[in-house]
This record gives sequence, C-alpha cells and structure tokens, in this order.
Amino acid sequence: MRICLLVLTSLVLLAGAAFAKTKTLYYGVANETNLPFVEVDYSNGRAEVTGGILKKLADALTNELNLKPGIILLPQKRVGPDLVSGELGIVCFVHQSWFPPELTNQLLWSDELTSNTNLITTIKGKPVSKIEDLFGKQVGAIVNYYYKKMDPYFESGKITKETGPSTASNIQKLLHGRMEYMIISNLEYDFYKKKNPELRSYDLGLDTVKVKCALSKKAGIELGELNKAIAALKKNGTLDKIFKP
Repeated sequence: MRICLLVLTSLVLLAGAAFAKTKTLYYGVANETNLPFVEVDYSNGRAEVTGGILKKLADALTNELNLKPGIILLPQKRVGPDLVSGELGIVCFVHQSWFPPELTNQLLWSDELTSNTNLITTIKGKPVSKIEDLFGKQVGAIVNYYYKKMDPYFESGKITKETGPSTASNIQKLLHGRMEYMIISNLEYDFYKKKNPELRSYDLGLDTVKVKCALSKKAGIELGELNKAIAALKKNGTLDKIFKP
C-alpha cells in the first residue's frame, strides 16, 4: 500500500508540474524593435521571433516561473493598452517614464533588470558635447518613442526630429548620408559598432534609466513571483549573459 501511495503521489506531482508548464505568459514586443533586441523570421509567411536579447529574456524568465513564453509582436502604441486589458501579460526592457501616466499607474512594475542609456551617434557629424551643439541639426529618432530630454527641443523646433520605423532604418540613413545624427541606446550602439566601426557615440546625459518589466494585473502571476525570478537570474549570472553577450 505504501509503495502504491508513493507512486500515486509521484504521478500527481509530475502531472501538476506538466500542467503548470502549459500555462502561457504572453510577452509583448513592439514591431519597431530590431537586433540586438529582437530577430524576426518571416520565412514561413508570418513574423516569428527567433532570437535577440528580448527573446532570451522571455525564455529565461518564463523558464524560471515554470511557464511557457508566448511572444507577440504588435505596434508600439498598442503595448500599454494591451497590458492594461490583459491581452499581454508582460513587456520587459521598459520604464515607467516611457508610458503615459494614465497607463503607468494601471500596471505593476518589477525590480530593475539593467541600465539603459541613450546616446547620440554619428559618422560624419562634428563632435558634440552638449545638446545645444545639435541646434539646427537633424536628429534621427523612432516613431512613437518618447525622449524625455530631447522632446522639448524637437517640439520647439530647435532640433529637427527625423523619425523612422526602427533603429535599423535610421542606421541605414546614417550610413548613406541621409541623416547626420541619431539617438541610439547603448546596447544597440555596441551591436552596430561591431558591424560599422566608423560609428562614433556621444553621451550627452540624455536618458539613463533602470529598465524593468511592466506586468499586467491580469497576467495571472504575482509581482513578487516575477521579482523572485529576476533575482534568481541575477544571482546565477543569466541576466549578465543576456545583456552583455
């Protein structure tokens, strides 16, 4: 009888673990995102995220939470509303200041993942040491993105904002001389610098934030569970490997 009970208990535990793993955490990624954050494969007639920093992060977090990742590509402007409605469960590598206050307050915010710094990069442009050096210049930015330090200068017309759908498209404009300067994150700069050694960067103190995950209140997991998973990934070195490949 004791052996039967042990076997039955083991089967119940295994079944429970298998059931838990079938639960999916829907992880949002904006369409405008490119490498090094996201690699997308279109060969099967549909967009499928196959690699990049955010894919590795989604896999690591959901594995730690014993969930399946369901990565959804969607327009940047839908990310916040879909988190609030529960269409998405989580979005990572974001910050409260990147969302309108009315959305920010309806989401749960995790502990920090890493630091993100916006830089100015150029190839042929003159060196710059302060924002005022960009007055009268055209600076590349991504459509629907919020730039806390630069937006007032864009809105006043002191700096001309040249928007593109992605960092990759703006890099191409820069390489072909159709743009003199552009805004780029430190991780993106490190990625593109390896391919284009002629790129130069300048840190003008634009925006440095501790990026986090934004968790929907309808995600089906508690914020404490998410923070525990993040802490575990920090402790075992996984996050360092993801953000500093």
